[in-house]
Amino acid sequence: MISQTILNTIKDTAYRVRYFGELFQKSHPCTYTIELTGMCGICSYFLFKTLKEKKLSPVFSINDEHCFVMLQGLVIDVTATQFYLKDKIFIKKLPHPTGNWIVMKMRYLIYLEVGILRKILLNKYREIF
Repeated sequence: MISQTILNTIKDTAYRVRYFGELFQKSHPCTYTIELTGMCGICSYFLFKTLKEKKLSPVFSINDEHCFVMLQGLVIDVTATQFYLKDKIFIKKLPHPTGNWIVMKMRYLIYLEVGILRKILLNKYREIF
C-alpha cells in the first residue's frame, strides 16, 4: 500500500512535469500538434529524475512506442492525453504490469533529443521543480 504522502508527492511532481511539457511544446512549434505527442521520453525522463531527487525509487519504463514511469506498482504517465485520455495525469495501479507494458530499468536515457536539450531545459525550466 502506498502512503498518502508519497502519492501526493507523485501527483504534485507529475503535474509540475506536465506543466513543463506544455510550456516546452508551446515554445517549440515544430513539435507535434496533438497534445504532448512526441514528448513522452523527455517528460518521463524529467519525472524520473525529479522523483529520484525526492528520494523515491522510480523506474523509467518504455515499450515499443511510449515512455512512462513506474513507482511502487503505479504507472505514471504525464503525456497520456496524446492517446485521448481525459485526465492530464494518468496514475494507475495495474494488476499485472507486464504484457503490453514492457518495463526496463534504464541508467541512461538514450534519446538524442534529451541529450541535446537536457542542459537548456534544466536551466530554463528548473524553477518549476
